[in-house]
Amino acid sequence: MTPSPDLVQQQLLLMDLIYENELERMMGLVPTFSTLDFVAPSSADTPLTLAVGTAEEEVIEYLLLHGADPNFASKQTLPLLTAIERSVETDKYWSDAGDATGEEAPLLIVELLLNYGANCLKKDPRGESAYEFALKEKHPSWRIFERLMHEAGTDEPS
Repeated sequence: MTPSPDLVQQQLLLMDLIYENELERMMGLVPTFSTLDFVAPSSADTPLTLAVGTAEEEVIEYLLLHGADPNFASKQTLPLLTAIERSVETDKYWSDAGDATGEEAPLLIVELLLNYGANCLKKDPRGESAYEFALKEKHPSWRIFERLMHEAGTDEPS
């Protein structure tokens, strides 16, 4: 079903507010949506994947509090993968600048998504899970994922 032109305009406005990190204006708009799990008509992003890739933690948490599904995939990726990719890029930036962060890479967004039920084993549309990506990139989040899988009695992927 094709969304109405009014809904498309609202979706575009929400995406702009997320990109601009406009939490206060976003707070007035979010309650008008029946769902935050949609792929924006102007991009391949969902509101949550855009927020994870560009916004502050408060914006991400606000979307999660208002029903954004941390396992809802955009056309290309999942929010948890986006968080790890953003962290890896941040680490590479600081490493290139001569101030490597190593083990102290920011994990706040990864932990926030996990607290709201993100599944580290779910594969994105490209066929990769956050767990696999974290292992490949040697991102410290893989340890969190393995601990959670162990606690849940889930075997790690082969």
